[in-house]
Amino acid sequence: MNKTFIPAFYPVENYAGGSLRALERQWFKDMSGIRVGPARMRQVRMKESTCSYHKLTWPYTCVDSYIKAEEDRNAYCLGWQEYNKVSCGGYVYKYKYYTSDSWTYVDASDIWGMNIKGEYNSYGGGGYILKFVRNRENAHLLLEELLRYDWINRQSRAILKILGYNKRFTEITAVISRAGKELLTFGTLLITLFFAFVSFAYLLFGSKLVGYKSMFKTCVSLVNTFIGRNKLRTLVEASPTTAEFFYMAYVVIVIMFMLTIFMSILNSSIKEVRLETAKHAVMFGMIKVLKKTFREFLQLFYIPRRKNQNKINVSEEVADDVDLKATLQSIRQTLKRYERVYVDDTDNPSSQIVSSKEMNALLP
Repeated sequence: MNKTFIPAFYPVENYAGGSLRALERQWFKDMSGIRVGPARMRQVRMKESTCSYHKLTWPYTCVDSYIKAEEDRNAYCLGWQEYNKVSCGGYVYKYKYYTSDSWTYVDASDIWGMNIKGEYNSYGGGGYILKFVRNRENAHLLLEELLRYDWINRQSRAILKILGYNKRFTEITAVISRAGKELLTFGTLLITLFFAFVSFAYLLFGSKLVGYKSMFKTCVSLVNTFIGRNKLRTLVEASPTTAEFFYMAYVVIVIMFMLTIFMSILNSSIKEVRLETAKHAVMFGMIKVLKKTFREFLQLFYIPRRKNQNKINVSEEVADDVDLKATLQSIRQTLKRYERVYVDDTDNPSSQIVSSKEMNALLP
């Protein structure tokens, strides 16, 4: 891997021997593809067991061929030592070793892993995952640590190299999907306003300007206003009285006001997506990303009906009422334990005596 994978995944020179800049090092060595996330190496393992012919192999143990239902799922410390939370479960341990998380089994459901069919067997989607770092020098140190502590040994049954899928790569899709309903409403309003101005412009300038002779040409002329290709002078010459009012209303309402609303919707969605991305720093499987994107796209047109939602809301409101009544009842019972309650009066140095019945009458 030091001679093949590392040079291909962490290039420092181009094909002519020249040094690569920082941005160019994000590409693979052949410069045909860019890395969208860190590489990962996953292995599946089997536990050691007693050999059926142990008299011949003693004192050595045996390791069976891979069976998904019997694969090793235990957590270990470095070197496949028995897991000890005190020695290998703290922050110091995790920051000290590059492979600290690579000795703990990761279930397939946590990474949306799929079964992979190999030449001799089919292997599960989970396993022990080694996550490569971004820096080439640290990657060499990671591999040295990998070899020093025998991450791959007799119990390893398959090694699978995968490229981690970075969720940030789909942020654009996630932003649009998250703000889909608001964008749909915004688009409807924008089209309505735009065609209202198109109709108005066609009636005002259609008989005098070539660019407004038809509804289609009027649409093109007003769209050109977004990129600054439409001139106010020609409109004023065609209709001196209303041209300036029309142009100012169009710029303020359609361009400035609606564009501000559009940017507000996108900024709100971008903030939510980035917060969600930050919470899920672990890798995401491609299938999970595609499923979630497709589901959010469908929700733009169809919202699944939740039958039990109303029941849940009603039960929560009832629970709140019950808690309130129980609290008041507890106060009443506490007051009934005493014959009298003394309340200090700031105006009178002596104390007033209030009976518990009077105090209960004050409570709802």
